[in-house]
Amino acid sequence: TACQAVGTTMIGKHYDWDALEATMNEVVCEVQDSLPPEVAAVAIDVPCYAHRWSDDALGYCDNVLEGTLNDSQGPIHLYMGNIMRYCEEQGLEYADEVRVTYLHELGHILGWSEEDLEERGLG
Repeated sequence: TACQAVGTTMIGKHYDWDALEATMNEVVCEVQDSLPPEVAAVAIDVPCYAHRWSDDALGYCDNVLEGTLNDSQGPIHLYMGNIMRYCEEQGLEYADEVRVTYLHELGHILGWSEEDLEERGLG
């Protein structure tokens, strides 16, 4: 498959960043492989970057126009440290939350609102 690999920006050290990034890459590729072809085509074209931390977000998508599918939307940013800390606090599995966060941000690219995402269990 033509999986979009996750790029990285490194800031600080607290977790095993290499392992977290490897898991994130694996999860993003698995998600892309599992999507319907028309959605997978969009997902593969949108870069996804792994970062260690953000101020408060698990993920973020640049250039989103709610309710609109637009070629200039993206990239997706996933914050490994924030996701891992959230998982520790909530008793969740890191890979599962990476999947949910990636799909949430991809949903924005597909034009889904926060309400649409909530209805799909990706809030």
